[in-house]
Amino acid sequence: MLNDKLINVYRNKYKRGNKTFQLESFDEYLEIIKTKQREVDMYMNEDTINKQKEAPNKKNPTFSIIIPMKNADKWINDALNSIAIQEFEDKDIEVLVIDDNSDYTDISKYRVNSWKTDHPNINLKLFQSRESVGPGGARNIGLDNAKGEYILFLDADDKLNENALSSIKRAIQENPDTDIFVLGYQLTRRDEHGKDNFTMNLPAKKLQESRLFQIGANTAGQIWNVFAKRSLFGEKEDKYKIRFRENTIFEDVDTKVNLFVRNKRKIKSIEEMIHTQYSRKLGTMAGRLTLKDLESLNNGYYEIANLKESEPDINTKDKMYIDARKATLIATSTWVIQKAIRNRLDRIKQKKQEEKQTLKEEMTLGM
Repeated sequence: MLNDKLINVYRNKYKRGNKTFQLESFDEYLEIIKTKQREVDMYMNEDTINKQKEAPNKKNPTFSIIIPMKNADKWINDALNSIAIQEFEDKDIEVLVIDDNSDYTDISKYRVNSWKTDHPNINLKLFQSRESVGPGGARNIGLDNAKGEYILFLDADDKLNENALSSIKRAIQENPDTDIFVLGYQLTRRDEHGKDNFTMNLPAKKLQESRLFQIGANTAGQIWNVFAKRSLFGEKEDKYKIRFRENTIFEDVDTKVNLFVRNKRKIKSIEEMIHTQYSRKLGTMAGRLTLKDLESLNNGYYEIANLKESEPDINTKDKMYIDARKATLIATSTWVIQKAIRNRLDRIKQKKQEEKQTLKEEMTLGM
C-alpha cells in the first residue's frame, strides 16, 4: 500500500509549485499511480460512461446505494465499510460508486477496487465519468444504471450507521403505501486534524411528513436524507425523469422538491439515525462556499418555480406551496453569505497550518 503521508507531502508540494520540488521523484510516484489506475481501468469499458453488464435473469436488488466520489481516497473506505457491516442478504443491495474525474494524484478508484476484491459478497459497480460532471452528474450516472427498487444516496465522506438498512427495510414493510421516506441522521463536526468536536442527532419528525413543509418550506436541500422508490426518478429514457443539475452546487435543492411533488402517496419519516454526515472545515460543500455560489442557489430556486409548468399532473395546492417557498430564498441566501465569509477566513488559517505541517513532515521523512 502506498504511504499516505508521503502521498500528501508530494501532493502539497505539487500544488504549491515549490521550486525545490524533486521532479524525478514525483515522476516515479506518478508512475506508481498510473500503474494502479491501469489496474482500475481494466474494470472499465471504453464508453463515455462505463456500463457493467448484469447477469441474465438476475433478481433486482431492494436497495441501490449511489455514492458520488471525487478525490475521496481519505474517506471512501470508511463509507464502504459502513455498508459492509449492515445486515442484508447478498442479493438485497447493489452499490454504485461513480468517480467524478478525480485528480491523477488521487487513488480513490484503486481503493474501491481493492475493497471490492475483499468483499466479493457485495455487488459493487464502479463507474467513471470522462469529464467532471459534479456530484449531480455523478448521481445521474448512478440513477441511469441502478436496478434496485429503492434509491439511497451516500456521500463518499459520510457513512451509514449500524442497522441503517434494517431500519429502512422495516419501515418499508410497515408502510407499504409509502414511496418516499425522510431519514434521521447524525451530524458530526470534525476539526482539521480529523478529530470529532461535536455530534448532534437530528431525527426525522412528523413535520417532515407534510407536503407543505417539504415543497414550500424545507430549506435543507440535501438528498442523502431522503430514501425513495426508483420509479419516482424515472428511467433514463423517460421524458419526465427526475435528475440532478450537473457541474454545480446546490444541485439537489430542486431535485428534492421535485421528488415530493412527483410523489402522490404519503410521506413517512424514520426517526432512527440512518447515517452520519461529517462536517469538515473547507472539506464539505458548505466548507467550500463562496459568494459566487449564490448564482447556483438562485438557479435551483428558478428550477423549483418552473415545476409549476414542467411537472405533469401537478395539483393546485403544490403550486401554492411552490409559490410560498420563494420566501425562504432570503434566509438561505443570508446563510450562504455568512458561510462564504467564514470560509475565506478559514482558508487563510488552514493555508498557514498546511505549510507548517508539510515542513514538519518533510523533515521527518528526511526530504
